[in-house]
Amino acid sequence: MLAEFCCPPSDIHFRYDNATLAQEGIATQRHHQSAHAGNNDYQRELAVAATRRVGRRQVSVAGRIDGCNLALAVPLLEEYKTTRTNPGELFAHCGRVHMTQLELYAAILIAGGELAERWLLRLLYCHPDTRHVVPYEVVVERQALLDRLEQCLRTYVLAIARIERHRRRRNRALRGLAFPFAMFRDSQRRLARAVYRAARDGTALLAEAPTGSGKTAAALYPSLRAMGDGHHDRTVFLTSRGTGARTAGDFLRHLGLDPHQLRSISITAKHKICFQQEPTCDPDLCQFARGYHDRATNAVVELLRAGSIERAEVEDVARAHHVCPFELTLDAAVHCDVVVCDYNYVFDPVVRLKRLRGISNDDIQLLIDESHQLSDRVRESLSTVLSRSTIRDALGEMGPGDARSAIERFDRAAMRMKREAVRANGAAADDYELSIEWPRSLLDAALRAQEAIARNAASLTSAACQRLAFDLARFARTEVWFDRERFAIFLRGGRSGWQLDIRCLDASAHIAATLAESRSHVRFSATLTPPELFHRLHGVRESLAMRLPSPFDPARLAVLHVADISVRLRDRPSSLERLVDLVATVASSRAGNYLVALPSFDYLEQVALQFRARHPQHDCIVQDRAMDDAARRAFLARFDAEPVVGFIVLGGIFAESVDLPGDRLLGMVVVGLSLPPPTTERDAMVRSIGDYGRMAAYEQPALGRVVQAAGRIIRTPTDRGVVCLVDDRFAHPNYRRYLPMHWRVRKVRAAQASEVLYGFWKSD
Repeated sequence: MLAEFCCPPSDIHFRYDNATLAQEGIATQRHHQSAHAGNNDYQRELAVAATRRVGRRQVSVAGRIDGCNLALAVPLLEEYKTTRTNPGELFAHCGRVHMTQLELYAAILIAGGELAERWLLRLLYCHPDTRHVVPYEVVVERQALLDRLEQCLRTYVLAIARIERHRRRRNRALRGLAFPFAMFRDSQRRLARAVYRAARDGTALLAEAPTGSGKTAAALYPSLRAMGDGHHDRTVFLTSRGTGARTAGDFLRHLGLDPHQLRSISITAKHKICFQQEPTCDPDLCQFARGYHDRATNAVVELLRAGSIERAEVEDVARAHHVCPFELTLDAAVHCDVVVCDYNYVFDPVVRLKRLRGISNDDIQLLIDESHQLSDRVRESLSTVLSRSTIRDALGEMGPGDARSAIERFDRAAMRMKREAVRANGAAADDYELSIEWPRSLLDAALRAQEAIARNAASLTSAACQRLAFDLARFARTEVWFDRERFAIFLRGGRSGWQLDIRCLDASAHIAATLAESRSHVRFSATLTPPELFHRLHGVRESLAMRLPSPFDPARLAVLHVADISVRLRDRPSSLERLVDLVATVASSRAGNYLVALPSFDYLEQVALQFRARHPQHDCIVQDRAMDDAARRAFLARFDAEPVVGFIVLGGIFAESVDLPGDRLLGMVVVGLSLPPPTTERDAMVRSIGDYGRMAAYEQPALGRVVQAAGRIIRTPTDRGVVCLVDDRFAHPNYRRYLPMHWRVRKVRAAQASEVLYGFWKSD
């Protein structure tokens, strides 16, 4: 770490991050080390450590040398780097870091008493398939090595000193930080106390708090106070949606602290903030990646002056200094006290950010918003899809060359695997879904195709080629965390060709291991019932679980259960007219805005079409299958104008994390349980998880979406509104247990709804 911190490569270049699998590196290194088997003076994996005084500090530095012979007149140190990348290109990009690593090892040995005046440093780039080795050697004088160590340690100590100075100022400010709002609700206070205790004691907390109860403020405020009291160094606020990140950012800005008192940053996804049309991260193609580290230091310093850093600030500074905005965000995050980001940056093993721990292995408190989604999101990040259509699309963008040949070989290997699996299972040749074992025969072909794409990256810039490179990289890395108990592999065939799905069924072990890296963590959401299910899904054995009541008067929410309109799949055509009439009844009970949440786009389109035909007096808008950010903003803006009925999909962007307080939204009609249809994958998930399998695979995802959608109604103490549940199964105990405890559900017939709603609104 010290070498990379002090001597980073000049350019950003992720072509060199796709080298090999870890097990390949170990095997290749052992193979080459075996050449010294008869030499008793040659040492393998030698651990070294030293303590040096830098100014008034004692600094310990340690490492492990791959191989060395200290008995030679000019002692030899060797460092192995296993790679499929061209050695000359790799050395040009990373050689400064790799050689600095060897120089530091030698200096540590000298500091420990080795007396040699000259040292031979040998860097070995090893190909895992051919075993071919390209060496780079240099002889360095003793004093130059000690000077190098001194220089690196001084750079590191100065950085640590700057961080410590900032934290002393920050802690003084945070210890006196007042809650920034006039009123601290009782439920907020209870949650805030529990979050603070978790930070103080280094423990875990699972907290369910109804939508609109101010969970973000109740989590961030005590975390900052605990930071000020020295219980942790950094707060990482994780969200699953952009709306959650904006809420956290708004709260942090509302505190009104200057950059000397608190630094926060929101990480925007690379594909959104990249200045290029496609984020290639190649200095040959991107002027902002070329020479990035030569300009980054000044850019980071300027960006940190903003204090509360959002996308706009990052883009302005990045353009001014001509640097990559995404990489600038990550470098600035090292120096920030609060980092707001997506789950992936902590839990995805491919894109997770080691920099979140800072340069001194900081203690972190994780605040995980909407954590009912955590298990599904992590399972997805551990899963991989490879498809014939992706390969064909990429080949269609390529001319002749070694990259095309490598991808065609991978395609042929996949076709052989497919034919063998179909034959062994007696399946139809072009319509099948098979459960198969790990396709080891594809791995070598995938790695070679990945290497060829990286080698020709300058000419393979199309979206199709980038997508294939990404899929091949994930496939290769999946073997690292794959196991038969928690994963399943499905081979599917159809008109577009084969598709290989490597699916994680149970992410609990990975989630637990990741959570254990933080000092404390808080998982909070409006839908975490029953808590034992989420403990099982998150792999957490010891955790306080709390279920907070609604801070709002339950009488201000009318919850109707209409059970005499069947919305099961087989009955939907016959019940369509009665359903849209019920929606009209709800929307006519008081003039205002209403949402109708349905389990699928197909059903949504049918209901919206029929509603327009039968009730043209109501203006309505419909969620589209593919809406960009501008279209989403336009959809929500309609709720500021004339009364409208909006048709949305359960579990979609408008059913969760959307804030429409006051008269902007008066009611929600939730149509159906939204139970996922049975699939081979979900049934395998039931078997993998065991006692909680059906709850995890079917029940909780469905009812969680229902509760989240209904949570859009009451957002403030003065709000008043209606939730209408349409499906007879809401009364079944298996499903009723997921509903909020503060709901006063009234079962009515569709014909009674108008009278009941009239009475509810009249009592206002």
